[in-house]
Amino acid sequence: MKYIFLMILFSMMLVSTHAAAFELDCDEKPLHEVLKIFADELGVNIIADPKTRDIKVSVSLKNIEPEDALELVLKTSGLAFNRESANTYTIFKSADAGKYLSVNSCVFRISYASAEKVAEGLRLLFPQVNFVPDKKGNSIFAAGNFSDGDLAVMKEKIKLLDSKTPRVKVNYEILKIENNRVIESVLKLSSSPHGGAARAALNDIISCSRSLVKASITLIPSEKAASIESATRVPYLVRDGDGLNTRVEESAAGDIFSVRALSAGPEGATLEFSLDTGHFIGDITSGLPPASYSQRLTGVIEVKNREKVLAGTLSRNAFDKIISCGGEGIDMPGGYGAGKNSVISSIRADESDCYIYMEAEID
Repeated sequence: MKYIFLMILFSMMLVSTHAAAFELDCDEKPLHEVLKIFADELGVNIIADPKTRDIKVSVSLKNIEPEDALELVLKTSGLAFNRESANTYTIFKSADAGKYLSVNSCVFRISYASAEKVAEGLRLLFPQVNFVPDKKGNSIFAAGNFSDGDLAVMKEKIKLLDSKTPRVKVNYEILKIENNRVIESVLKLSSSPHGGAARAALNDIISCSRSLVKASITLIPSEKAASIESATRVPYLVRDGDGLNTRVEESAAGDIFSVRALSAGPEGATLEFSLDTGHFIGDITSGLPPASYSQRLTGVIEVKNREKVLAGTLSRNAFDKIISCGGEGIDMPGGYGAGKNSVISSIRADESDCYIYMEAEID
């Protein structure tokens, strides 16, 4: 009965005043004498069934926690236990479990997780109890020999298995923006730092931007990054060596954006970004593909729930939160130190850059 030994480990840890490693070395030592050692060490009462009177214990254990040592002694001796009260346990042969454990039943309601998966976890701890999951009602019916102490452990296990996993929906848009427009908005915001001004500044910037990619991604923390690729095929003319024959070929450039939720909670999330963006520049030369450049950038940003953020400047590999309009006003940290001046110093004037305009919704 594997669950017995896991339960005693859990239960003893609750009542133990300390967990110092100790040694146990005995050869054919009567069980009641061994249990007396553990009772003194753990500060609990241990009562053994008379049928265990003739059991002898032979072990040699060093540098082990007392709870682990007791688990091994019971396991190798074919014994089980029941928690009679907060600090009192009865020890008996596994075959006599019916004498100490009552036949009980209980229904557990599952809120978030799959009832089948929770039932699987419970069976590992309580193999003698029958757990029947109900898919339609998302509940579990438990029936078998288990005590009130067992029931308490079941509820704690269900609490762990049935916790809600936060999901983060990232609504994002990669924008091509004139940096002078961003600098102008940051300067305005520095003299009027309130939520309404931030919202107006964002709307002003976005109205003058060029959208490259717009999409939504739903994430679970610690999973692999989700990505979206938006590629453009550009045709160009290729002439043969003699100049008489021509053919058309294509070259590709586009944007790849990936994002991963490192952590998430009710208040917000920490997101890891990666952006690879390529854009054609210059004139097309006959026989050669168009010249292009590529930005490969990564960064980490913290966002509040439903906070609208303009993150950049991406060409400087900063991923700063330039402007945000969350419920508590604006946020303008700089990649090279906090404050308005550091934000502006990270933006190259008279040029345009890629930015990410986004909102994270925590569910």
